[in-house]
Amino acid sequence: MKFSDLLSDCGLSRRDAASAFGVPPETVDHWRAEDDGVPIAVLDALTRLDRQIDATAEQTLARLAAMPGVERPDVIELGVATTDEEARSLGLPCVGAHRALLGRIVVRGTIRGHLFAIVPRGSTAASQAAVLGRA
Repeated sequence: MKFSDLLSDCGLSRRDAASAFGVPPETVDHWRAEDDGVPIAVLDALTRLDRQIDATAEQTLARLAAMPGVERPDVIELGVATTDEEARSLGLPCVGAHRALLGRIVVRGTIRGHLFAIVPRGSTAASQAAVLGRA
């Protein structure tokens, strides 16, 4: 797969990729434009991230299917990370990668008959219930 396609599929911006691979943003621009000279280690890392996003999307959908009480067409709230730090706490390098993950969940889940609402993490009904439970 081409570098530019992998970046897009993984939700990484120019800034995200430069930060992740320790290169100047201009290097990322060159790799995108030429799709040439991209180190194998960079392509391997992006391929692993793409597979991680894909596997996590499928695992999430499998958990939804196994949950009692999740009836269709109930709207399922998905909380999106609002900072890169929050995304990293979820095992992803940046907000863009988390959005790519949620995008795959929504597309595949919609095909399976689910309805989704994407909201900032911490504002979902489940988050509010957890906070109330701790009070």
